[in-house]
Amino acid sequence: MTTGFIGIRSLAAAAIVMALAAMQLVMQSPHRVEAADPTLNAFVRTYGDPLQATEGRMRIPSIDVDAPIAPRTVDANGDSPMPLGPSDVGWYDFGPFSGLGGVPGRGTNAVYSGHVDYVARVPWAGVRYSGPAVFARLRDVRVGDTVDIVRNGETLTYTVAWTLRVDAEQARWGEYWNASVLVDSITLYTCAGDFDASSISYSERIVVRAERVIGTPRVLPQTFGDYTAGISGTNAPGLLASVQPFRVHSIWKLDPSTGKYLFWAPGAPPFLNTLNGRLSPDDFVIMKIR
Repeated sequence: MTTGFIGIRSLAAAAIVMALAAMQLVMQSPHRVEAADPTLNAFVRTYGDPLQATEGRMRIPSIDVDAPIAPRTVDANGDSPMPLGPSDVGWYDFGPFSGLGGVPGRGTNAVYSGHVDYVARVPWAGVRYSGPAVFARLRDVRVGDTVDIVRNGETLTYTVAWTLRVDAEQARWGEYWNASVLVDSITLYTCAGDFDASSISYSERIVVRAERVIGTPRVLPQTFGDYTAGISGTNAPGLLASVQPFRVHSIWKLDPSTGKYLFWAPGAPPFLNTLNGRLSPDDFVIMKIR
């Protein structure tokens, strides 16, 4: 198993970020995991959680994740340890790399990673494990799904704003891990794509961005042909769409500062979904119905 980063380091911050992009969430197996497997549950029942996982828990109900979180620190050389094993999620403190990552609940962008599969000895458990890992089904997460971070006795709920499948070496990691966000956020990622046995790595990554939920989404049953409208009740467009009794094509909100409409649609790329981070619970929205 490889730790740290692969790639050319330079004094430029952008190059450092690209080095971070190759952070080895090496899953050590070419097989693909199609669904959650009882192998991981059996491992957890037998060996419990690693004692080093001191940053609370992550829960993603839609893919049956309930995992401990272990702190992982990026050092001054850009090197970082991987998650401790198949069953924990790593939370990254980017340390000297100012402007990346953050702490959940503080208005920044907390970054988490987890293995998709794992075939190796688990150091803290003292046994070899072979099978699916905690983020085996991260690719099945959809916009509007919730992610709970339980930390210091508090549960912070986030809703998925967007998901991406990206090339591991060419993705815009500086953008995905940027601490400067419009609303308190978390970013999750894991491996995907083709497995290269020579480098013990996967060719792609799944990246999931979720934003802190404020308020309770309102059902807007009154329709005007292909449209409906009303007060959102929440800051989460995906969550608002998910509670409607009809399939939502898009959500629109007038931006009073520009006089232009902000837009959100399920599955649209982040640069098109301009409503993300700019919706408030008391905003008036217009929905287009499919």
